[in-house]
Order: sequence, then structure tokens, then C-alpha cells
Amino acid sequence: MKGHRHYKYQVIDRRLKRLYEERWILKNGTKKTKPGTDTPLYELSLRGQTALEMDKTSRSRFLREANDDLLLQMKKLLAEFRESTRKASKN
Repeated sequence: MKGHRHYKYQVIDRRLKRLYEERWILKNGTKKTKPGTDTPLYELSLRGQTALEMDKTSRSRFLREANDDLLLQMKKLLAEFRESTRKASKN
């Protein structure tokens, strides 16, 4: 945990557990620790990767500079998402 030495293990473990429960990260195997116990290895889920890409992209810049094909794809994705959440909330 390079760079995080001043955080208690319980804090890191609690944060990782929450990220895992909310599906931001996935377990990707285990690793033996020095005391001999197994600890999980994590990787970003598709949800986490998408969140990072969204965070790196300025929405206003995207709207100004994206070509018509990208804008149409984004419009369709957002409409599909809105419709699926609307159906889920009715059930």
C-alpha cells in the first residue's frame, strides 16, 4: 500500500469492501501476505473503468467538439438508460 502507510488497514479494508459491494471493483485472485494469510486482489470493473473515462472527459467539451455520429450514439445511450430506469422504477 505504497503512499497509504498512514491509513489504518481497517479504513482501507472498509473502503475496498464498499467499492466491491457497489460494483466499482472486482476481485481478481488472491495474494499471500507476509504473515501467511491470503488477501484479495482487486481490479476495476467495467463500471469503474467507465466512471474514470467519464471523469476524464469534459461534458461541455464533448458537446462542443464531438462529431455528429458520436453525439447520436451518446443521445441513444442516454435515452436507452433513461427508459430502462423508468421501467425499473415502475416495477
